[in-house]
Amino acid sequence: MALVNNFKEPEWESNKLKQMLANPSARARCIQQLIDYAKQNNFAGISIDFESVLDEAQTALNEFMNELAAAAHPEGLEISINVPVHNDSFDYKKLSAAADYVILMVYDQHYSGSDPGPVAAIDWTEEVLRLRQMDVPASKTIVGIANYAYDWQKNREPAVKTFEEAVITASESSPSAQEKVDIHLDPASLNPTYQYEEADESIHTVWMLDAVSAFNQVATARQFGPRGFALWRLGSEDPSVWKFLGADAPLDGSTAANLATMNYGYGLDYEGSGDVLKLTGHPNEGLRDIKFDPARGLITSSKFVAFPSPYVITKYGGVNKKVALTFDDGRPRSSMS
Repeated sequence: MALVNNFKEPEWESNKLKQMLANPSARARCIQQLIDYAKQNNFAGISIDFESVLDEAQTALNEFMNELAAAAHPEGLEISINVPVHNDSFDYKKLSAAADYVILMVYDQHYSGSDPGPVAAIDWTEEVLRLRQMDVPASKTIVGIANYAYDWQKNREPAVKTFEEAVITASESSPSAQEKVDIHLDPASLNPTYQYEEADESIHTVWMLDAVSAFNQVATARQFGPRGFALWRLGSEDPSVWKFLGADAPLDGSTAANLATMNYGYGLDYEGSGDVLKLTGHPNEGLRDIKFDPARGLITSSKFVAFPSPYVITKYGGVNKKVALTFDDGRPRSSMS
């Protein structure tokens, strides 16, 4: 499905979205363009991901979704909408009436604009899904889980990091091979977290979501009988998540134990500066110490014992001064008139 949003670096364009939604002619043009695009590219449908929707635009958003459904369904196209799981500004009942699927974003309990804290605590996950089942039919509910990290530093916006970036940060910030930064599962929220100190003595607090938190969220969400699950976002995740997500694996102690080993799936670690590159490190497997509680059906303890590592590419040739070299082949040049 084509994912359509209102994001333009560096922000969500709330006012432009509001203007489009408020104008019936603009809505109609947008919908026709989306239908044409989906058909030209043989998409199954359209997934609407309008975010930072202003309160005064909510009614128009409901109208837009009704009009989109009326145009898409006769063409054999399905539509979904991505919505924050707990925001009283959204009319979940009206939005779910129009959509074929409602993707509930069960993350960002704590986020860029908040104090440090769990990104999706397990008790919060259950609470918000129980609340949403009052508005969204299970047959349309897609539970959106996430895999990424927020790195908070005092008086600064937190950095958003992939799973790999967060683990590399912890590894490189460890005081020594014997004294590692402690990535562990917070016992209350069942979200991984750690702290580290930079050379300037500033303290960072990191909260993250990984395969272990995803295991617990999926196990918790299954009691509500959702239509399916979605992951935000591909490429940022802990690759171990694919040992059960979409694999039809039972969420039991055996599957939990399989999450102990970790490998990076995507990124490279670049060191140094310059345009000359040399492969200086090969991937190594990481290890988590995992404990599964069969009574709760959840992983209740996870601690990084060994950090995984990616390919390491060292850059050479970086200098403070720049010199441009030009070469002449020595042949006489001719001019043309």
